[in-house]
Amino acid sequence: MRNHGGMGRLLSIVAIGFVLPLIAETAPAQDMRVYRCVGRNGSVALRDTPCEANEKQEVQWVKPPQDPVAYSAPSSVNEPQAVPPPPARTEIRVVTVSPPEPLYECVTPDGHVYTSDNAEGNPRWVPLWTLGFPPGAVGSAGEQLLTGSYVRDSCTRLPQREVCSRLTDRRYEILRRYGTVSPTGRRALDREQEVLDARIANDCAGR
Repeated sequence: MRNHGGMGRLLSIVAIGFVLPLIAETAPAQDMRVYRCVGRNGSVALRDTPCEANEKQEVQWVKPPQDPVAYSAPSSVNEPQAVPPPPARTEIRVVTVSPPEPLYECVTPDGHVYTSDNAEGNPRWVPLWTLGFPPGAVGSAGEQLLTGSYVRDSCTRLPQREVCSRLTDRRYEILRRYGTVSPTGRRALDREQEVLDARIANDCAGR
């Protein structure tokens, strides 16, 4: 009797040897060949070598395992973040400038010239006879007039440039007289100079 079993195994080996090179030529070079072998009892084994003659063989191509890519955290995560400097504070100053105060030049009936901060000048109480009324004169309604009356001088407002010139002249006059007056007089001059300095700074800046 012929040994058909040996001939069959030989044909199987020849067939496997013929087919496997063809599969290797068509498989991607980067994939790995895995043999899936199924035994007669149904057991399944995966190996990288061909199956035994008495096993059912399947060839599969799988991706080879790759080492995980090392993760490196961005350097900015571990490094302290630079804190931006706070914005520069802007200081706002509100300067209120008062309008220049007026100055008037006044003239008395006898020709004396002086300055005044208002148009009233220096009102003075004088007897009526200095105004041309006789003593005991009566008014139009029959009432007796008073023995005197207030008189006001003629006053004219000065231009602002002239005001600054007068104020500066007065300041120099105070400095000139300072050494010739008593301590009480000096205190009065100090107060007047403080007023003049404040007024010159407010009314004469840039003039």
